[in-house]
Amino acid sequence: MAAENIKSAAITNWDAVPYVEVETGAGAKAYLFEIDGWCAVAATPIATTTSTYKLVRVPTWAKIKSVDIWTDVAIDSNATQQLALDFNMVFSDSKIDGTPAALQNLIPTTVGTPDGVTAGTTTTHASYTTPNLLFGTKTLSGNNAAIAITNIFNLGTNYTSDKILQTPLWKVFGFQNGQGVLDNPGGFFDLEAYVSTAAATGHAGKLFAKVTFTN
Repeated sequence: MAAENIKSAAITNWDAVPYVEVETGAGAKAYLFEIDGWCAVAATPIATTTSTYKLVRVPTWAKIKSVDIWTDVAIDSNATQQLALDFNMVFSDSKIDGTPAALQNLIPTTVGTPDGVTAGTTTTHASYTTPNLLFGTKTLSGNNAAIAITNIFNLGTNYTSDKILQTPLWKVFGFQNGQGVLDNPGGFFDLEAYVSTAAATGHAGKLFAKVTFTN
């Protein structure tokens, strides 16, 4: 077998002659921000599909580095747990934080591409067509157990880690301006848990999340 000697794109740029500027948060050092939050989960809604829990709000320019979730108790307390939670990034529903009115509370889909070939699109919670599932689906397993602290950054299958780690969220989804050029629509995204498979036996508790990101 032949050995390899590979450099990351950032190190290749550092070593280039002439030197190639490396972008903050995409190979160059950056300040790391951390936001956490939790939602109170009630027994009946967690046993109802389409229930949603908005956990953490981040700016559209955020480059996500890590996402952790956990619960304090088993929110599906059945001996055979069935609960599955989809983790999407969803436009903020705030009318005062700069999120465009036409995008508020909409879910970016998997249609758009970061290279700008295909423009980003959105879906609604009612239709839920090709939602981004950026951080995948957490399906419970085990016997009446709480969700231990779990990093879900790599749970998603619609986007590989190399497409997320060093790319602003708005660009991951391929949003463009009226001239068809990649452009940040502005505002904020929420990390949202969506009940795609209802809990077999819903149980009240708290659902937590922590997101770290750079600019």
